[in-house]
Amino acid sequence: MRHIHQVDPDAHTVLMMQIENEVGVLDASRDFSDVANKAFAGPVPRELMDYLQEHKDSLIPQLRQRWEAAGFKTAGTWEQVFGAGEATDEIFMAWNYARYIGHIAALGKAEHNIPMFVNAWLGPQPRQPSPGDYPSGGPLPHVMDVWRAGAPTLDFLAPDIYLPNFTDWCEWYTQSGNPLFIPESMGNARGCANAIWAIGERGAIGYSPFGIDRTAGPDSDLAGTYDVLGQLAPLILAHQGRGTMKAVLLDRDNPTQTFRLGDYAIEAGLSSRSFGPVAAGVPADRVAGLFVSVGPDDYVILGRSMMVYFASATDPTQQVGLGTVEEGTYVNGRWVPGRRLNGDETPEWKALRFGGDHYGLQQVKLYRYR
Repeated sequence: MRHIHQVDPDAHTVLMMQIENEVGVLDASRDFSDVANKAFAGPVPRELMDYLQEHKDSLIPQLRQRWEAAGFKTAGTWEQVFGAGEATDEIFMAWNYARYIGHIAALGKAEHNIPMFVNAWLGPQPRQPSPGDYPSGGPLPHVMDVWRAGAPTLDFLAPDIYLPNFTDWCEWYTQSGNPLFIPESMGNARGCANAIWAIGERGAIGYSPFGIDRTAGPDSDLAGTYDVLGQLAPLILAHQGRGTMKAVLLDRDNPTQTFRLGDYAIEAGLSSRSFGPVAAGVPADRVAGLFVSVGPDDYVILGRSMMVYFASATDPTQQVGLGTVEEGTYVNGRWVPGRRLNGDETPEWKALRFGGDHYGLQQVKLYRYR
């Protein structure tokens, strides 16, 4: 960190620092060395007990339930405070890893004060149900408060997400105000969709695909996805947290989503009829749609292999038409229109249609009539 401060004090090429990687104990629920056994048989550190009592009403549910089942004790050994079992072993390891990594982060910040985080190999999961099957003591959601108590110098905890229930993990890692950053995940077409959804729906500050030379695949369009997200960055930042932006994920199990944004009910549906080449004649196995309300009747939409329909959310007697529909790009935060779409490009002048080969942007102005 001292070296980074010397060579990169102003340009901030290095934005954040990850301390360790997927830390935790494998093949055992905790450390069973003599030193660890002595610490485990001793009292839970006062710092952790003080944190639990101070945050009792806002603790992550799994930790609170473990503490409650043992009687909400305010002092005692690890098993007296949290009960016996592998879950307590994991809490013990989480505390000790957090104390060590938090100490390292404090030393690093004293040299160069940038955000610091630690990432997790996720668990429990179907093939790794118990601590030790996955790294026990890592910065997982159910021990998030233990890490906060032990490592207050860390700015956030981050998940490496390769599991299919992507949205669940994003929800669990945004508990209690934890910022969402995904330092490892897929770079294929599903990963591109996940990145758009995480940024648009969960306010993620970043998504880093891993092993893209092996996993991206011909239908990924990873470079194009990141290009268009870069174009949208000013718009996304302006609308995060305002209730004017919505993202959806569409796949074969959930091919349609309907939601309200502004005064309109919007239906987004996975479509194999979209113009443009599609791998194997079908859309990517998961796509995303990102919708931004930029005015009372105006939307900017990012999509792929998707059809979009609009209805009035305030007056069911009204019909909704497409006033203008444009493809385009954003350049330095300014919309630059491309093609004006009409006819078969907007079926029955009622739907937006997004091609299947890449993510594209459309801007639409709506009108209502009876």
